[in-house]
Amino acid sequence: MSKSRSIPRLKTVMTPFPFTIDSRDSVDDAVALMARENIRHLPVMTEGKLRGIVSDRDLKVATAMQLKHPDAAIFVGDVCHEEPYCADLSQPLNEVVKEMARRHLGSVLVMKNDTLAGIFTTTDACQCLGEFFDAFLPGDIEPDIA
Repeated sequence: MSKSRSIPRLKTVMTPFPFTIDSRDSVDDAVALMARENIRHLPVMTEGKLRGIVSDRDLKVATAMQLKHPDAAIFVGDVCHEEPYCADLSQPLNEVVKEMARRHLGSVLVMKNDTLAGIFTTTDACQCLGEFFDAFLPGDIEPDIA
């Protein structure tokens, strides 16, 4: 994050080219990919088009269902959220994080002309907030009053 006083655009703070998973892949495949890449959200694709998003929490619920019904195959498309919050990569960051807070969301899919361009998560937001504090309030720590 630069030291300019303008609000950054989403494209400057997003994670570009996120890992994705196909809606026909198994829940186990999604769990393995998330563990291997140390991520908590996966955009879900069907025939190259964005279908939705799945979180580690969604996969934990699906895994628990699989344990109760071991003969039932559960696919990522069965458990993904099909109406994820999508934002344009040129959208100002303040608008995006306020909407994430309003909806209690852990991630935003970043789009460029109907194509997935990136992902922005609460982890990214925390990183931006820390950098903001470092840049604009270095060493200014509020004294303890309790």
